[in-house]
Amino acid sequence: MPGIDRRTIFLLVELGRLGETGSPAAGDLLAELADRGEADIQPPASWFETCIDLEAEDHAALVRGLALAEGVLDWEGGRGAGVIWTFRDFRKRHPDSADALADWVLARSDNEYAPFGSSNLGARSMAEYRAKFAQRVDRRAQSLAERREREEAVERRRAARRAANREADLRRRDPGRAAFLASLEGLTLVEALARAAADGERPIGHYPTRVADAVRADLIAALPPDLRTTLWERLRGRHRGPWGVFKKRLASCLAAEEGRGPP
Repeated sequence: MPGIDRRTIFLLVELGRLGETGSPAAGDLLAELADRGEADIQPPASWFETCIDLEAEDHAALVRGLALAEGVLDWEGGRGAGVIWTFRDFRKRHPDSADALADWVLARSDNEYAPFGSSNLGARSMAEYRAKFAQRVDRRAQSLAERREREEAVERRRAARRAANREADLRRRDPGRAAFLASLEGLTLVEALARAAADGERPIGHYPTRVADAVRADLIAALPPDLRTTLWERLRGRHRGPWGVFKKRLASCLAAEEGRGPP
C-alpha cells in the first residue's frame, strides 16, 4: 500500500475498535502511532486503496481510529486528513451506515473539516450539521436576493438619471416640448398610447418614458388589437430603455395571442 504500511492500519483499526483513548490499551496504541503522523497526510488514492479489502466493521473502525489519533496526537491533516478520505469511501460503499459514523466523528473530532472534507460548521451531530447547513443556505439565498435588490435599485436610479438627461436634452432641442408634455397631462395610459400610435410627426421615443414604464403585460393584453398592431409598427427598429422594455412586453403579448411571433 503506497505510503501507508500495514502496521499503521492495524494500529488505527484497533484504536477505532476501542473507540476511546483513556484506557491502557488505547495508550499503548497511541504511543506506537505517535511517530506515524505522516499517514494522516497521504493522498486520497492511498487511502482508497487501503480501504478496498476492508469489511464494513474494520472500515468504520479505521475512520474512528484516525479521528481519535488526529485529536490526541495533534496530527495536522486538516482538509486532507485521512479521516476524510476513509469516511468518503465508507459513505460511498456503505451509505446506510454513514450517518451513524459521521455522528460519532462529529462528536469527537476537533478537525473542522472532518468527516466531510468541507466545513462541518462546528456541528457535533448530523442533525445539528443539517440544521446549520440549511441555515447557511437560507442566509446565502437571502444575501443573494438582497444583492440583486441593491443592484436593481442602482439600475433603476441609473435609468431614471438617463431618462432625466434624455428629457433635458429633448427639451433643449425642442422648445415646444414643454407644451407637448403639458398636452399629455391628464391622459390615461391607454389614451397616451393611442396618441403615440397615431402620432405621425414624432417618433415614439419622443413620448415620456413614464408611459412605457407604467404599462404592464395585463394592460397591453387589454388594448384593442388594432392599437397593439399599430404600436408594434411604430416600434420597428431598435429601442433602448423603457420603450425597449415595452416593445419586449408587447412582442410577448402578440406572440401569446397569436401562437407565433409578432407580426
